[in-house]
Amino acid sequence: MNQFQIPVVCLIVVISLDIMFVRRRNLPLTSARFFRCLLFFMTLHMVLEIVQSVGECFFFELNSLLDKILQQLCLATLLTAIYTLFMYIWTRVWDERNNSAKGIFIKNLPLVIGYAAILLAPGTRRVSESGSVWHAGLVVEVTYYICFIYMIAGIALAVIHSQQFQAGENRVIIIGISIWLISSGIAARYVEVPIPKVGSMLMMLFIYISSENPREYMKKNMQFVMNRYALVQVLMEIYRKNEDNYVLLFTLTERTGKLYGTERMYLRERLDRIAAFISQKIRENIYMLNDQSLCLIVKTEEEVDRFQNLIMVNPDESLQNTKHTLAVLDIPTYADDFEMALRVLDYVSMEYVYKRAEEAIQIDDYIVDKMLYRAKVEDVVREATERREFEVYYQPIFSVKDDRVISAEALVRLRNHEELGFISPEVFIPIAEEMGLVQKIDDLVFDEVCGFYLRGNLREFGIQFIEVNLSGNEIMDPGTAKRLRRHMAEHKISPTNISFEITETAYINDDGTALQNMNALQDIGSRFALDDFGSGYSNLNEILKMKFQIIKLDKEFVWNCLDPEKPENLKMLDFCVSFMQGYGMQVLAEGVEDERQVQILKDHGVEYLQGYHFSKPIPEKEFLAYLEEQE
Repeated sequence: MNQFQIPVVCLIVVISLDIMFVRRRNLPLTSARFFRCLLFFMTLHMVLEIVQSVGECFFFELNSLLDKILQQLCLATLLTAIYTLFMYIWTRVWDERNNSAKGIFIKNLPLVIGYAAILLAPGTRRVSESGSVWHAGLVVEVTYYICFIYMIAGIALAVIHSQQFQAGENRVIIIGISIWLISSGIAARYVEVPIPKVGSMLMMLFIYISSENPREYMKKNMQFVMNRYALVQVLMEIYRKNEDNYVLLFTLTERTGKLYGTERMYLRERLDRIAAFISQKIRENIYMLNDQSLCLIVKTEEEVDRFQNLIMVNPDESLQNTKHTLAVLDIPTYADDFEMALRVLDYVSMEYVYKRAEEAIQIDDYIVDKMLYRAKVEDVVREATERREFEVYYQPIFSVKDDRVISAEALVRLRNHEELGFISPEVFIPIAEEMGLVQKIDDLVFDEVCGFYLRGNLREFGIQFIEVNLSGNEIMDPGTAKRLRRHMAEHKISPTNISFEITETAYINDDGTALQNMNALQDIGSRFALDDFGSGYSNLNEILKMKFQIIKLDKEFVWNCLDPEKPENLKMLDFCVSFMQGYGMQVLAEGVEDERQVQILKDHGVEYLQGYHFSKPIPEKEFLAYLEEQE
């Protein structure tokens, strides 16, 4: 009985893999179907081998015909299992658009030869001195040679197309196949040892754990949603098979900006509830594209209409009180490959939907072109950062008390690109933040400002300080104050000559870091100004907590307050100026464009004015000329 223990244990392990694989939700992939076939044929092979061994052990000698049939079935199931493993790897890496009749013939020819050998080639039954029975002969040799061919071909595919696998996944597959090859080689020398069963079991276990464990495709802590990696695998296969499909994109648009822990968990819970509702009505896998977006993939326009009606016409309670957008991407019509499809989906879900009010969006060439433009801007920003090709422009700030320009705001500009022309800071700054390059750009700007203040002798022109913008990433970075102090020390510029501007959205989720940075820089003499007050995010309590010296009124807010058709709006201006000054803060109005606005703002107590009435943002030389003219 001891000789059956190892084969039975191996069989139990493989059957367990069968059950786990079938019971869990799987991806609609050809490779997954081949893996299911692989599990079936390998299980059947092990069962047949055990049946054959039991028969030979307890019935002393099987009927020769029955013994031959069992031997043929054992070899046929083994060969089929190994061929299925090869096809599993093939479907993971091969683009079916490149299939040809010749290729199909070559990869199937060894299988046909193997089946023919199993039916026609002679085999022998041998018994060792200890009583162990095994089979040999031309039929066994041909079958195993062909298995070796498919195994080596599978390893070659996994090596050559390693980029098609997740990190390390192909190595695990190669190790699993190698174990089977080594165990089979040992079995050829030591026929009484059941090593091939162990090798087959380990190979199946390795592949299941590394590639086909359905749990690996599920989004963590979400019951009804598969992860982004699963979406990538499905899209890759769609493009390999050159199929027409529609990707349905559902995005929650009620949250903007960077998401933090509790917000991310809240959104995931909402998306999981929404996915539960959708999965009851539509029998398709639901994938998570990012923290705010779900995707489904369907084949027909009727299914698209059904999904849209489900969300927009007959919404579930999970969709109540939510702001969301539906988008439809026709692939491959508007995306040439799976990477392009992912880029389009990411762009639409993370940027485009927040610029449009529509609840439903049909992704077309216009949107794809905008995404491609954004991608080009990314390349330009990356190259400009490496080559230090940013320029600093200065917009004068007029002091009502001094009746002259006493400051300027430093504004970064990207040199005109040969292909794209002028790229607005409103375009490239958010992109630089997402790329993680904004700190490098801010450092370039800050170094240039410090150098220009001394080089241009700005103090001699009465320029008391320069306004420099700090991004949200910087103000939330614990090392910002130390880094900026070092820059000022290197340029030997007084911190009192620098005023830092931040927007309220930059520190809206502050954990104390922003306030620490502000206190550290204010302690050495630098000022802080709140930019874009009145743009819709302003919170008076937060403003008081952050201890700003200057509050900059957003230009849209200023224009609304000065609207000649709504004189009552001046009450809001009076309230803001009175409130800020009551707490020791000074007020600066942006967007000043004519003398009428200047006079009204002066009359209502605004201390500083900035806008095109005084000057547009201008480069260094023009700014110096402007100051000389003022003198």
